Amino acid sequence: MNLDNIDIKILNILQRNSREPLKSIAQQCFISSPSASSRIQKLEKYIIKNYRLVIDYEKLGYQIKAFINVSLKSDNKKEFIHLVQDIPNVLEVDNITGNYDFILKVLFKDVHELEKFLIKLKRFGQTNTNIVFTTQVENRGMIHDESHFED
Repeated sequence: MNLDNIDIKILNILQRNSREPLKSIAQQCFISSPSASSRIQKLEKYIIKNYRLVIDYEKLGYQIKAFINVSLKSDNKKEFIHLVQDIPNVLEVDNITGNYDFILKVLFKDVHELEKFLIKLKRFGQTNTNIVFTTQVENRGMIHDESHFED
């Protein structure tokens, strides 16, 4: 799918607020509402994977955010992936380069829950945990400059 600057503008608007009213999107892009709707449907078919809520987990009692590096000690990748997929506290798992095989982004209510999880991970190999004090830039998506797509 070839994107033009209007498509990119729509993506930027939806990344900031996926519940932005269609009429507002159309006005910001200087197009009609039916045209905006058609473009959004095409973007949903080819580019947009889904829409998600951004939850303030601290208000739900999740005080510990951490990044855990994991180096697998043997060929137990499938078992490891199965474990982390089944634990809702694991927000993201990325296969990475370097001294570790994976990096996990996790949330727990307290250090005791985190410690129990780390004990489960130890059977797979070496771990290195970094607890987050504060988040300076929230996950915001990648904001595009519409001028890069001008003809």
